[in-house]
Amino acid sequence: MRARLPWCGSLSAQVWLALLRLVLGVAVVMLPAALTGCALARPPRADAADHPQVVYVDRAVAVACLDARAMPAAPAPIGTQLSGEARHDAALLASALLAERSARDRSMALLAACAK
Repeated sequence: MRARLPWCGSLSAQVWLALLRLVLGVAVVMLPAALTGCALARPPRADAADHPQVVYVDRAVAVACLDARAMPAAPAPIGTQLSGEARHDAALLASALLAERSARDRSMALLAACAK
């Protein structure tokens, strides 16, 4: 009398074992073949038509047009040099004003050269 497994229904244990051996045999043969095929696969060759098209778009981009060391330095503050005497302070303020205007004019000249 043949032994029957409770989950196999009407098939005998020998048939189930034969099917299991067949599936495992196919898996053992096919798995290495499939993995070897993946390892040997080469990427597709890129043709010129496969590359994206280059499109140029006009866009404003900030570009440094001069070195930061070329910028004129701000004149030194004169607050501690004021004495309260009108003639002395007026001369000091006049020279400070000329220095400020000179620095502003040099900065505007550099800015105008960068804006072209």
